[in-house]
Amino acid sequence: MAEDSEQDRTSNAGAACYRCRGFRHSCDREKPACSRCKRRGIKCIYPEAAPSLKQLQLSADVLGNRIATLNEKLQQRPKSEKNIAKQPQAIAEEIPTDALVGNFSVYPCSKCYRDLQQCDLTFPSCSRCVRNKFECAYTKTEPKANHVSTVLNAMNRAVDQWNDFFDGKSKWLAKRTQRDILPKKKPRPPFTWAIHNKFDQGLSMESNVSSFTDLHKLIAQFAYSFLPSPRSIQDSPDAMSDSDFESVEEGMISDLNQMATADLRQDMFPFAIWNAWSVSMHSLPQGYPIDTSEQLTNQLVELFCTSPCCSTSRLPFIEPADVWQRYQKNENPPSKLYIYALCAMSARNAFQVHCWSGDSGFSAAQFTMGKAISTAYCVQAREIFADCFDSPSLDNVQGTFLLSYAMHQNGYFNGIYLYEWISFALAQDLGLYDAKRPLTRAENMTLWMIYYYNAWYKVLQGGACDAVHLNQYYPAAQPIMPPPPLEKPINSQDLIYTMWYHLVKLQVLRHDLMSRMVIAQEAYRRQAPFRIDLFELQQTLFDCYATVPLDWQNPDSEMLLNATKRPTLEANGSSGKLSVKTDDVNSFCIINLHVHYNINKILLYQTFLPTNSQPTTPIAVQCLSACIQAANSITECLDIMINKRKDCNLPILALVFANTIYMKLLTYSDVRFRRFARRNLERSVSLSKSSMTYAYDFENCKRLVTIMESTVKEAIGRLECEPSPPGSECSLDGVISKGIPPGQVSSIIKSNAVTSSSMDMDPQLASSYSSNSSAPELEIPVKREQGSRDSYSVASSVTYQDDTPASLEKSWPEDDLEFNNYTMDVDKEPRIKLEHHEDGFSGDNSLIKDVWRAVDDARCSV
Repeated sequence: MAEDSEQDRTSNAGAACYRCRGFRHSCDREKPACSRCKRRGIKCIYPEAAPSLKQLQLSADVLGNRIATLNEKLQQRPKSEKNIAKQPQAIAEEIPTDALVGNFSVYPCSKCYRDLQQCDLTFPSCSRCVRNKFECAYTKTEPKANHVSTVLNAMNRAVDQWNDFFDGKSKWLAKRTQRDILPKKKPRPPFTWAIHNKFDQGLSMESNVSSFTDLHKLIAQFAYSFLPSPRSIQDSPDAMSDSDFESVEEGMISDLNQMATADLRQDMFPFAIWNAWSVSMHSLPQGYPIDTSEQLTNQLVELFCTSPCCSTSRLPFIEPADVWQRYQKNENPPSKLYIYALCAMSARNAFQVHCWSGDSGFSAAQFTMGKAISTAYCVQAREIFADCFDSPSLDNVQGTFLLSYAMHQNGYFNGIYLYEWISFALAQDLGLYDAKRPLTRAENMTLWMIYYYNAWYKVLQGGACDAVHLNQYYPAAQPIMPPPPLEKPINSQDLIYTMWYHLVKLQVLRHDLMSRMVIAQEAYRRQAPFRIDLFELQQTLFDCYATVPLDWQNPDSEMLLNATKRPTLEANGSSGKLSVKTDDVNSFCIINLHVHYNINKILLYQTFLPTNSQPTTPIAVQCLSACIQAANSITECLDIMINKRKDCNLPILALVFANTIYMKLLTYSDVRFRRFARRNLERSVSLSKSSMTYAYDFENCKRLVTIMESTVKEAIGRLECEPSPPGSECSLDGVISKGIPPGQVSSIIKSNAVTSSSMDMDPQLASSYSSNSSAPELEIPVKREQGSRDSYSVASSVTYQDDTPASLEKSWPEDDLEFNNYTMDVDKEPRIKLEHHEDGFSGDNSLIKDVWRAVDDARCSV
């Protein structure tokens, strides 16, 4: 072959291009275009090299074999073809004519031969002569190797067309034969449906639906029969047409949308903000001007592995020590997708906060350089993303989910669902969801993280929440592994895993509660009976909280105020490596878990709070007390994390749930509730804007705060437009509260089980509350008013003795209950020690006192 190619080059070495040959110009034979054609911008075409004798001989042999095979096929024409061709039906059919192949000449035409141009040998006139309107005549000329080669190629193409023709004709004949022999199918009657009323079975329906199209039309017929339809359809005596079906469907969808009004959804799910929050203003760019180097990648991987406050506190399935060891020693190294996604997350959080923040001393620290670097790594990870399908592994599963989370951090919401689903599919391919397969802690937590974040989307969508067991991401066959015992010396990873273990359990309860609320809403809309066992849900939440380590339950004010330092990176004296103090991580885990626990409490009790009127039943008052405590606790904890600790990972979303309670308090007639609600609504917006999450726009936080701020301004604007309610006990300018003597606490009213008709709550869940429930009475933790409650203490909102499951099950005798004179029993109610602190951050003390006095007044009135 080397000799043949060398011969081709030498034989074509002196051949000029067709352009120079046509004008009889000298050609410098430069490849791929000569200088003359290049200068004039003309396409330069060189004659093909003359083939060798071996090539001509091979082409001739192949052509001879194909022609012989074609002759055999022509001689073996089946008789059935002749008989079928005589039938009138076959004659009427259109026979394929794509076998008509034009003739071709063996020699070039005289014009192309004389002009030294290429001829396509088409008969009766070549394409060049037809295009230029030349007289084309084929005459026998001196044979040349190039001409023979062109002829052979043309004949081969002709044989290919003939073969295609015979193959197509054979298939056509086979179809005709089968169609004529087989019996013709009877036309299927149009689908019908009928409703029968049987005495023993009730109503039943029969239909002959056999396709999806028929089912689609059947549903439209139901809508036509049971829902109001346009007058044009009612007046039409004929059957419904396709356009009528479309009109009915549009009307049906419009009716359903009217049923689920904004007010109904706002009362039931005031925190359903995902659709408005997850709007992506930009998509991930195709190309990015920032180049990443190996040195930068190494530094980002090391930064990720040494900063649990920004890495594993967000995604706990990563083992930093194992990742760093594999990355350094190149033994079983992580996949490129995993490393790029890990660097994208590290640049967005740890690099931005610890290396490029305002404390770093850079003049450009206010710019989000971390987002730019993170986006560059996201683009690189997307370019190699297709390789993970061919090699599913745990690294690729985690890397895909890391990429989804990094895009979420950068505000690119368009691709997060796709990447999460791909990570779920890869995990299924690996068999991680198989109940018989034992999993490691990293594999188990990976499955639960996929479910955890998907469940958040469901919860924040409100009415779009499905049941837990119906969620495809829910790993029912792989229960979450319990955390190791927290024994000294405590490892930071064990602390974070313990926190996430309880966060996942709270998320499952949150998802289950939301699905029941959706079912209750649908049952209320359809006026169907449905029951929600509030006592069972409450007990499940308390049992879940009882599994939290005792040191983490009910964090006191002293612990929270002393732990005012966020986890920061410090150099280890012995090794010189960066590390984070365990105590700082421990305090973060306690506060973060406490915030999420209060989110569950708000979800559990907020639906039973009345809207636009103060509670008038014992259960509603107890729900109000629990919701106020939970909302205020969230606000105080976020105040500590933002202003005191300046944490890297902030649950700003919790303020949305706290604001749902403040929004309801804003509609009550008691001005003490309104003052407290307005102050905390404005405070939530100011806290969010002063946070590090808002400054660097983590997780599209600025859009979330914008939505929150617009909602708050609208609610406060409506409040200012309303006239002052008559008979108010206090005004917005000056609050005159009914004082309670120091040392006394508010009385606790132990309510008996009440029926849904006596409850002052949202009608949707009131209709689903069981009036015949024999469950134990609802004992909700109630904040006790202390004479020593101080504005500089968070115990008024964070610390409360009665929030432990043991104290919630205590029985309060009726003899000890008095409305105004109640002496605290030390054995039953351990006194909460509140200390004075120099730095105050819990807001106006009078507001906190007055709102609890307002709750006491509401309790006394019922």
